[in-house]
Formats: sequence, C-alpha cells, structure tokens
Amino acid sequence: MGVKHDYDQRGLDIGVATPNTVAVGTLDRRPYVVNGQKPPDFVGISRGGFGNPFDVATQSGRPLASDISRAIAGSMANRGVNAQAVELRPAASLEDAQAALRAAGTQRSVLLTLFEWKSDMMVNVGLQYDLDLQVFDRDGKTLTSKQQKGFENLGSSMQPGGGGLVLPRFRRMLELMFQEPDVAKALQP
Repeated sequence: MGVKHDYDQRGLDIGVATPNTVAVGTLDRRPYVVNGQKPPDFVGISRGGFGNPFDVATQSGRPLASDISRAIAGSMANRGVNAQAVELRPAASLEDAQAALRAAGTQRSVLLTLFEWKSDMMVNVGLQYDLDLQVFDRDGKTLTSKQQKGFENLGSSMQPGGGGLVLPRFRRMLELMFQEPDVAKALQP
C-alpha cells in the first residue's frame, strides 16, 4: 500500500542544553529486523479491509534507527548542543554500539536501543514498544538508564497506517525520556 511514517523529526522538545559534545546512536534490536525477516525501515503494519497486513516503512527510506538518531541529534543541535548522529548496524552487539559511540570522541554518548517498535492499524491503532535509553561518559561508564515498555491502543485513525496517532506518541515518548531529571543531569559536565 506504500504507507510511510516520518520519524526524522528534528523538532523534538527534548529540553536538553549542555556544553558537552554528544554522540547519539540508536541500536535496532527488534528480532525480526536482526534476523532479516523485516527490513530496517519497517515501522509497523497497516491492515486492509480483510485484515491482510501491509508493511509500513519510514518516509525517508532510511532505517528507523537512523531516523531516530538524526531526530534526537538534530533536536539537540536546535538547542545549541554539539550533537552528532552515529550509525549503528542492527546486528551490532551492545559493546560494539558503545565502541562506535566512544569512537566519535564526544564527552557524552546517548544510546537508544529498540527492542520493539511496531504499530498495527486496521480500525484502531495499536503501538507496541520496548525502548532502553542509556547515557554514557567518554569512557563508556553508564551514567543513567531509562526504559519504556508497553502496548497502547491509540484509538481510531482515518490516516493510512495510523501515522497521525503514532508519530505524536513517538515524539512525546522521546521528549519525556529526555526530560527525566536523571537523563538531563547525566548529559551535563
């Protein structure tokens, strides 16, 4: 059906202002992406009249992880933070992801791991998610970690694929994670 969702949203109100340089990476550990069953740009399912599923992909055509990293780093840059997005392979281990972030040479690193992110839309829009946000210092020491996990019925949507409900929830979820006092404090010198 060709439904696309725009996850490259650089206007997130993540409330982060820090003099530290920051590397941002998103590690896609969704099992069906890691094993190759679904492509890295897969974000959910839009169902036809008989419930037959059609994949929903990122609007950019880039992996979901890339769009999320770009959205976070771009939103930080909008607040004056020297932030850069780091590309991470879906099959990368946590250690490899941390090493790639440290190689950026920044004072802080943010790693968002996607264990699950999938919308499912027919009449109502469901969103299943399992996210882990970690902040590291330049030596790789974990300064804080926050998790969000659940399934939500976002209601009915007339927009194909439910993007009108999923994308605002995505934005708000990331904003709230970054506005957590422990996360804001960990990004400071």
